[in-house]
Amino acid sequence: VLDHYVFSVIISVFLVATTFIISKMNKHSDNCLNICSSDPNSTNECDNSDATALSSLARSPAIIAEKVIEANMTEEQKRLEQEVKKKQLAQIYELMQQQSDKFGNISMTEVEEQMKLYQ
Repeated sequence: VLDHYVFSVIISVFLVATTFIISKMNKHSDNCLNICSSDPNSTNECDNSDATALSSLARSPAIIAEKVIEANMTEEQKRLEQEVKKKQLAQIYELMQQQSDKFGNISMTEVEEQMKLYQ
């Protein structure tokens, strides 16, 4: 009986701590949602589509910041960023091919899939 009581107390403490941490994260990311544009003429208010898109994310401040920055990029900037990513990926692949004794025979597709895990 004592074991069940101790287990219940531990679970309760864990759930309270988790709830507290999640509520703090939500408050912080809600503040980030109000930063929709770096345009000085904007009202710094999100329209419903922006707020919905941002709030549907995992509420990670880094992800939200990345989405806000991406939303403010021009098509040319987005294209250049994609080119840089492709060049970096090609360089990583080349280094892995040069050290195939460490990494084995790996395809570019496998490298791309691995990189997706870090984005």
